[in-house]
Amino acid sequence: MILIGDGIYNKGLKPEDISITKKYRIFSIATGDTSQLSDLKINDISYNSINYLNENIVLELNFTAKSMKGEEVKLRTYEQGKLIDSKTVNINTNSFNKDVNYSFKASETGKVHYRFELISDVQENNNKNNVDNVYIDIIDSKQKVLLLANSPHPDLSAIKQSLESFKSYSVDIKFSNEKIDKLKEYDLMILHQLPSINNRIHKTLEEAKKLKLATLGIVGKQTELNSLRAYFRNSSIISGLRNYDLSTASVNGNFSIFKTENIDNLNIEALPPLNIALLNFSGIDNSKVYAWQKINGIKSNFPLIYFFENSEIKYALILGTGLWKWRNFTYKEKTNFSDFDNLMGKIVQYLSIKTDKRRLRVNSLGEYIIPGEIKLQAEFYNDSYEAVTDAEINLKLTNEKNEQFDFIFTQKNGNYSLNIQSLDAGNYKYLAQVKFNDEIFTDKGAFVVTENNTEFQQLRANYKMLYNLSAKSQGKFTTINNYDSLNIYLKELNTTKRVSYSTTYKGLNNIKTLLLIILLLLIGEWFIRKYMGSY
Repeated sequence: MILIGDGIYNKGLKPEDISITKKYRIFSIATGDTSQLSDLKINDISYNSINYLNENIVLELNFTAKSMKGEEVKLRTYEQGKLIDSKTVNINTNSFNKDVNYSFKASETGKVHYRFELISDVQENNNKNNVDNVYIDIIDSKQKVLLLANSPHPDLSAIKQSLESFKSYSVDIKFSNEKIDKLKEYDLMILHQLPSINNRIHKTLEEAKKLKLATLGIVGKQTELNSLRAYFRNSSIISGLRNYDLSTASVNGNFSIFKTENIDNLNIEALPPLNIALLNFSGIDNSKVYAWQKINGIKSNFPLIYFFENSEIKYALILGTGLWKWRNFTYKEKTNFSDFDNLMGKIVQYLSIKTDKRRLRVNSLGEYIIPGEIKLQAEFYNDSYEAVTDAEINLKLTNEKNEQFDFIFTQKNGNYSLNIQSLDAGNYKYLAQVKFNDEIFTDKGAFVVTENNTEFQQLRANYKMLYNLSAKSQGKFTTINNYDSLNIYLKELNTTKRVSYSTTYKGLNNIKTLLLIILLLLIGEWFIRKYMGSY
């Protein structure tokens, strides 16, 4: 195989690591410039693509400077097109490498565009690797959790610490004698030993029902069971014995509400017993029970942790108190809280996630690379959430310069799609709109368009890689200037072997041995038949 190239690769496996068969040899002809010119290059920017509003965005940029000793370089940072930071770096070696750390406050939601640029007075052949862009999603979707308790209890701190170990949750602890303002701002309510005999919290529970607020109930000795059943409808609780006991967890292998691969179920079963109320149940859906009660080492058919729904509202019950012991025991066994925290996180995540009830939905990939296709798709539904396929969906696109562009989705075979051509790299926001039965429905979002600059990240030819490939396959390496020497070598190399074929036809009368055998077989058959009386 003859391979002509500069030895630069920017996609796929490292060529030297590829297994080369001995069936063929690689003859490399190297092209390109190997001289080390002055060059500034942003190699990498490390960051989290999703951050939360009002928190710090942490980034780390790495850049190199080749053959620029003694020069001064400016590193500028732009946010949404505005200069927000400028640093001066003195280059003290000809192979300079530096990491630069940043921390910016996330002050607005949506996609935030950061542009990093290296500037110097040195003339470079390639300036495209001096610039890099990152786009970060800033979301204000911290799930707000109201932890409402009948009285102080160590469970409250354990639950709050557990949930707030995930950046996506914010927990407010309040007690039943406090006024609960703005219940609608919460995504989930956790009731700890509520409603109780002294605090039925009727008003709060009625408002929660109207808001269809998902609720997790933790049942204890202070819980008033009739009020509990009235609020947690479909809980399958039919009566209470007004007695209490201790129960460990027996994890249900048929549980299907969420995956538990990041939870050590054996460790959960080894946790200390909870203080449980003894209740009677009827009609429990086994697939929605995470753990059964295990009393005195005997597994029962009564749930300890389970889930259910009523009028599209998600509920869960933990039928015992003492969760703080679970969290402490987990740390004692593993020197971390991961099993308990992951279990609580999974429970809360399932309960608090919202069903998408948008009538108009625009779907984008979030990021597009040019050159390439920029395609958006849309869905529109009527009151019964049946697909509407004959609507006219308009889309207004706005770039970072506040320039606006109008488009109309194309409807084909019941699907709405939009192919956009000739967009520059940058951050784009869209607003989709459709009018249906005198009502206007909208959906909004954002996406980014980035350029594929991988070809400009490395321009110095890599002859060593081509030489290694040839040596590994017992081939030969040369440069384009010495192409004739390889041509002469290949002509002198005997790499093929001639194979000749011939065909000869012979009659049976020319194969005397075979003919004699056939004749003896025929005589033998005649003799046997004659002797046996067949003739």
